[in-house]
Amino acid sequence: MAFAHQIQSKFRRSGAPVTIAIMVAMCVVSILAFFVPAFGSEVIAALSIQGSPMLRPWTFVTYPIAYAGLGAGLGILFFALMMMWTYFIGSIVERDLDSIRYLAFWCAVTLLGSISMTAGYAILGHLNATFLSGPALPLAALLVAWATRYPDSIVMLFMIIPVKAKWLGWLTAGGTLFGYGSINPFLGLFAIVPVAFSYAFASNRFKAMPYSQRLYSRVQSKAEKKREQAYFDDVHKREKERQERERLRKLFEDSLDE
Repeated sequence: MAFAHQIQSKFRRSGAPVTIAIMVAMCVVSILAFFVPAFGSEVIAALSIQGSPMLRPWTFVTYPIAYAGLGAGLGILFFALMMMWTYFIGSIVERDLDSIRYLAFWCAVTLLGSISMTAGYAILGHLNATFLSGPALPLAALLVAWATRYPDSIVMLFMIIPVKAKWLGWLTAGGTLFGYGSINPFLGLFAIVPVAFSYAFASNRFKAMPYSQRLYSRVQSKAEKKREQAYFDDVHKREKERQERERLRKLFEDSLDE
C-alpha cells in the first residue's frame, strides 16, 4: 500500500499523471508482446479493433495501447523516441488543460478516431475488415493541439533540422490523411476527423468548451495555491542567493584590487 501511494504521489507531482499513465499502459503491453509473444499477441488482439468493434465495444477506447512497439534493431529506438515525444507534448497539453480535461480530450479524440474509421470501413462495405491498433490517431490529434497552441515553438527534426511547431502540425495532418488514405483515399478523410477536431478545439472554435485557460474559469485548489506559492518562494530565495553571491564576489574582487 505504501509503495502504491508513493507511486501515485509521484504521478501527481509530475504535473502530467494522465500522460504518464497512458505511456505506462503502452509500455506494459509492448513489453508483454516482446518478452511473452504468445500472451502479448492475445492482449493486443483483445485491445485492438479487428473487425466490427460493435461486438467488443471496449476496443473503441483501448486500441491506442494495443501497440507492440518494441522490436529488434531500430524498433526499440523508435519506441523510446515515441515515448519521449508523447511525454513532451502530452505533459504540455495536460498542464494547459488540467488532468481531468486532458483525459476527456484524449478519450474524445480516441473515440472520434475509432468511430470515424469504423464508419469509413462500413460505408465502403468492409466493416469486418476494420483494423485499428496503436496510438497513431490520438497522438496525431495531440500533436496538432500542441502545434496550434504553440505554433512558433522550434523542434529539431531528426535532431538536425529546425522546424516550427505549426509546420510539424501540418505535416502530421497530411501524414494522417495520406497515410490512412494509402489503404483507400476515402479512409484518409475519416482518419483526419480527430485531427480536425483537435485543431478546432485548440483554436477555441468551440465556444461552449474553450481550450484556453483564460476562458475556462475554475477555482484553484488549496494544493495548487500551495504549489504556486512554494514556486514563487523558491524563485525569490534563489534570487536573493544570487544577489548575495554577486555581492561577495564584488567584495572579493575589490579586496584583490587593494
